[in-house]
Amino acid sequence: MPLNDAPPDWPEVAVEVRVQAEPQQLVEWGPNRARHPLRGGHQIEIRRNPLAVDLVLARPTVAECVLAPHLTSAASTVALWAGRAAMHAGAFLHDGGAWALLGDKGQGKSSTLGWLATSGTTIITDDLLVCDGNNDVLAGPRCVDLRADPARHLKAGRDLGLIGTRERWRIDLPACPSRTPLRGWIFLEWGAEVAVERLSPVERLSRLASHRAIAVPWDDPMALLDLATRPAVVWHRPKGWRNIGGSIARLLAEIADE
Repeated sequence: MPLNDAPPDWPEVAVEVRVQAEPQQLVEWGPNRARHPLRGGHQIEIRRNPLAVDLVLARPTVAECVLAPHLTSAASTVALWAGRAAMHAGAFLHDGGAWALLGDKGQGKSSTLGWLATSGTTIITDDLLVCDGNNDVLAGPRCVDLRADPARHLKAGRDLGLIGTRERWRIDLPACPSRTPLRGWIFLEWGAEVAVERLSPVERLSRLASHRAIAVPWDDPMALLDLATRPAVVWHRPKGWRNIGGSIARLLAEIADE
């Protein structure tokens, strides 16, 4: 999997990975240390001073899957410690800015990103969106992970086998800018027809709060206020692949003037 070059101001994190059958399942969330289980029976510990991660895998895995998805929660935690917003979202480049895609499980976020990637759109991040103090979106790992049906339909992705609790097909992405100005938010919902609904600031804040990557007591919910000043829409579209291209074209036309 290709990687972006990290800018010099990004923090260095020491990562240790080891394999241990049935690692102890510990849970702790604090401003200086976090420990919790990962899907698939793995365990992770993140420490703040100095920044370090201990990842205990219940079984061996390929190196590229250590970075994504197994270190995603570590990246979320380090982002919060650094005063950055961390959201469970993907993002793509459109008209010089980053548009974030957010949706509950099964709403087609990765499928949409996969379609955009195979159509030539620059993908900034797949599953974790981190914004710095200037509300620039930071680049994520250069991949989009799909399930079986989207991979088959798009005829894209390398079969990685069972990673975590599900099989993954990975699309490798080219490099992108290390940071991109945040333009707005797109919330995914299925519907009978294609429609784009604009949200008020209060509605934006409520929806954004539900998509925080980590909801912990030491996370500052006020950090969402500035993010909620960006435009936000709900993108309704029929489930299925029949008119995904037309649905996306309608969405992009609707947000062009935002």
